[in-house]
Amino acid sequence: MTENRFSMLKIVGGVTLVSIIVVALVAGVAFGSYRLGLANGAVQAQTMQAQFDARGNNATPNPNAPALPFGRVTTRPYLGVQFEIVTADLAKTEKLSVESGAIIRDVIANSPAEKAGLKTGDVISKVNDTALDKTHSLADLVTSYKVGDEITLTVLRGSETLTLKATLSSQSAPQRNFNTPRPRNPGPTG
Repeated sequence: MTENRFSMLKIVGGVTLVSIIVVALVAGVAFGSYRLGLANGAVQAQTMQAQFDARGNNATPNPNAPALPFGRVTTRPYLGVQFEIVTADLAKTEKLSVESGAIIRDVIANSPAEKAGLKTGDVISKVNDTALDKTHSLADLVTSYKVGDEITLTVLRGSETLTLKATLSSQSAPQRNFNTPRPRNPGPTG
């Protein structure tokens, strides 16, 4: 009759082998989770950047901005102006007849804004039927439409009220022209 004897060496070896397998499995799961976290973080960073850009470089993320699939770039509606939000103080300083809206500081060449006839110093008071105010900025309203949509702008030019139509184009990244002098107080782009 044969006796099965386990020596201390066999027991320690078996426990060590099981421990190594368990550690390898835990390390594999941890590494996989780490890599998945990196991928999710990259998607989150791209989405936040898209939201940041879609709001005219405002620090508040836009919850309605489309999420970007990993590695893809989307386009957003583009009017082609730099503007400053009209406040009571700005209206007083600039001697404006309104205390809300967006005063145009720069019109980008060949943009939908230029094609529509917008000029520096114009004040946009409405986009379609929505008045620009504290809760509705020009950047928010423009990005609520799609590329190719035609919008109607109510514009104050001096004492004259104009109605201009602009067809929004696409813009995948903010366009900056560093060769032109910057406006006194540049506002967001939209």
